Amino acid sequence: MSKNSFRRFFKISSFFCLFFIALFILLYTTGQSNPVEAAGTISNAYDTLTNPRLSFKGIVSGTLGNNIVSLKGGTQPAPDKDVEHLFIGDEICFPGPLQNGCANQTEYSVTSVDIGNTRFLFSPTLVNMVKLNDWAIATQSARHSVTFKPSSALSGTETAPAKILIKIPMTATTGKTSPYYYNDGIPDSDGFDAAGLGVTGAGVIQTYLALSPASLTMLAGSSTYSTIPNFHVITVLFAGTPTSSTQITVDIGTTGADTTKYFINPAKSLTPTRSGTEPGTAHISGKADIWPILIETRNNVDATVDAGTVRVAPVEGVQVSAYVDQTLTFKMCGVKTDKTLNDTYEATCTFAGVG
Repeated sequence: MSKNSFRRFFKISSFFCLFFIALFILLYTTGQSNPVEAAGTISNAYDTLTNPRLSFKGIVSGTLGNNIVSLKGGTQPAPDKDVEHLFIGDEICFPGPLQNGCANQTEYSVTSVDIGNTRFLFSPTLVNMVKLNDWAIATQSARHSVTFKPSSALSGTETAPAKILIKIPMTATTGKTSPYYYNDGIPDSDGFDAAGLGVTGAGVIQTYLALSPASLTMLAGSSTYSTIPNFHVITVLFAGTPTSSTQITVDIGTTGADTTKYFINPAKSLTPTRSGTEPGTAHISGKADIWPILIETRNNVDATVDAGTVRVAPVEGVQVSAYVDQTLTFKMCGVKTDKTLNDTYEATCTFAGVG
């Protein structure tokens, strides 16, 4: 191999190595919740999302034909004022100003976005024209895996179960008129929407809940909500005797291809309208919005034993692309006319690169 060919080969090899390292880091970090330490009497606590991407939510300013929509920008009270957080392949729909469901119960697939601007294209064509001040939304949903260690031992039985309560922030209505504003499938800028999880009564094991380790038996699970201070409350009743060294995990959301029983991730944060709520400030482009997840354990007489807070950090999606020059490397050999490369023969060969 000549020196020039070796240098070219080394450059290409180094480029691919750095590219795949960077890609691995990107995929790994976007698949995890931010490692923010737990507060309170619990330890080793975190919440991991299967999809950490924020939902998309903008206000329509107009249409061009029946498959191009523009968004309002500037100071409009919308989480998304441009299309830099919208990607080809996203599923989008158009609720009215009152956010009372997708128009015609129809979703569309984004086919092109005008990066840095406010327009995007989609298919199929519109059933009915989108109107000024309608919403354009693309939901992002995730399964939550809440993991922690209690500081004190617990003991629950089938007749006197212990409890785990997980509280996830929900909207304070944000202008919605539906009485099920916290559970309507429309993303909110001030909390997670319960979507298909619904509000369920106690006494049954919900298919979207799982509890580990195997030494703990889930007896029942429920999803309710608290109006003060606006949290969804997931309650898990269990039998078992976890100690302070037991790592407990509660999974919230169905597994496999079924994503209907997931929480919908918030849209970009606007300035919250209620006090004491994180993230507490309007979204800054390129930075995650940090939300508190409250964890509480109760003994078999319903008295609180441990309580703590972990934080989860949904963030804008990013698209990574790379251009790689084509390079061909081949070998040229000088062989006598009465010989072939298959013969036992010392051919004189050199490497050459084209790129």
